Amino acid sequence: MLWLVASLGVLMGVFGFGAIYQTLATSRDRRKFLPPGNIIEIDGNNWHYQIMGQGHPTVIVDSGTGGTHLDWQFVQPEVAKFARILTYDRAGYGWSDLSSEPRTSEQVISELRQLLRKAEIEPPYVLVGMSLSGLFSRLFAYNPSSAP
Repeated sequence: MLWLVASLGVLMGVFGFGAIYQTLATSRDRRKFLPPGNIIEIDGNNWHYQIMGQGHPTVIVDSGTGGTHLDWQFVQPEVAKFARILTYDRAGYGWSDLSSEPRTSEQVISELRQLLRKAEIEPPYVLVGMSLSGLFSRLFAYNPSSAP
């Protein structure tokens, strides 16, 4: 029985150390590596986005689950040669703050609409979604009633 308690104690210590290390490393990295785009405040949270290029429509590119705008770092400059392109970090990823709101598709779409409105990016849009964000892009397009 003692070996079980000792093993659990060691395991909890390792996980606790890992969580503390990750928190400190993330904080350090946020200070060391500044965002390459713009930060905008929406409802008390900071959102990161990057725009390149000129013209209309604006191509809005969204990464898959766990992805950031950096997933598109080679695509964005190429598209920017002929169109305006926006990449962004959803809540809790990249340089965007965590959100206390539930991570539903409706919430994700609402946050994107708020970002577009606050950054003054007018329609029309071409939506590009990778993986799960393909669903978000479809829902964004199918719900024009709450357009920015």
